[in-house]
Amino acid sequence: MGLFRRPLQVERAIQDLKAGHFADSQIGVLMHESGATGLLGFLAGVDRVAMPGIGPLVAGGALASTLASAGIGTAGGLLGALAGIGVPEEEADFFDLGLQAGGILLTVDAGPREADAEQILMVAGADFGRARATPPRTERRDRRDPAYAGPERRMAGI
Repeated sequence: MGLFRRPLQVERAIQDLKAGHFADSQIGVLMHESGATGLLGFLAGVDRVAMPGIGPLVAGGALASTLASAGIGTAGGLLGALAGIGVPEEEADFFDLGLQAGGILLTVDAGPREADAEQILMVAGADFGRARATPPRTERRDRRDPAYAGPERRMAGI
C-alpha cells in the first residue's frame, strides 16, 4: 500500500504492476472523486463512496470491494476500514491524512510477491508512511577513512 501525490505517478505504477504480471483483481485505488477521471479506465469495478470527514471518494479495483466489506462509509471512516483489513494504526493514520490532503492510495494484493509490488510502487514514487520510512543516514565517511572508496581513491588507484 502506497500513497501518491499525483495521478501520473499512479498511472505509471498501475502500468508497471500490470507489466509485472499483477492482475486487475490484485490492484486497488482510493482517491477523491474530483481527480478520478483520468484513472477510471485503468481499473475495473469503480465505486463511489461517501466518507465522513473526507467527502466523496472513488474506489477502484480490488480496493472497492475490500473497503466496502470493511465498512468504509461508517463512522470509523478510512481509519476503521484500514484497521479492519489489518493495516497498523500508525500507517492507517498516515494514509487517512494523506487522502484528506488530496493524495491517492494504491494497494496491491501481492501475496508472496509483496517485495516485487513494493519495488514497483517505490520506483513510481509511493510514500509508504512514517512507520516504514528509511531513517536518514547519519554516518559519513571521508577520505581519511581506510574503508572510503570515493573518487579520489579510485582515480589514484588506492
